[in-house]
Amino acid sequence: FLNGELEEELWMQQPPGYESKDPNQACRLKRSIYGLKQAPRCWYVKLVAVLDKLGFKPSQADPALFIKKDENGIVYLLVHVDDIVTTSDDVELIKKVKAAVGEAFKIRDLGEAKVFLGMEISREQNGEVKLTQQRYIEELLQ
Repeated sequence: FLNGELEEELWMQQPPGYESKDPNQACRLKRSIYGLKQAPRCWYVKLVAVLDKLGFKPSQADPALFIKKDENGIVYLLVHVDDIVTTSDDVELIKKVKAAVGEAFKIRDLGEAKVFLGMEISREQNGEVKLTQQRYIEELLQ
């Protein structure tokens, strides 16, 4: 959310610990911050612009799913708030996408996904991917 650029002029009171000598001064925001009503939209606009430059297009079925098809293969990129899951049948394509996104944003690669949106993700030895919500259901039943 901290990467979004504000389109309108916004001001805020000085945050605790950052008081200047003049307590009547305020801070003008140039980028979005957590808690702003505009922050999710600013982040999405910035993310879409970066992904568009990389050749990704939002899916018609879900605007949080981005797809890139080219002669090298197909890559899917799923976004939830500021978490991104990427998949492809080509590991090298995933590495290239991670590197390109990493040039635009500060990212942390958490490796192969184990949990996403409360779903546990496991890969069987035969390559099959299994999604479960066992942990979530067990928490509900407690």
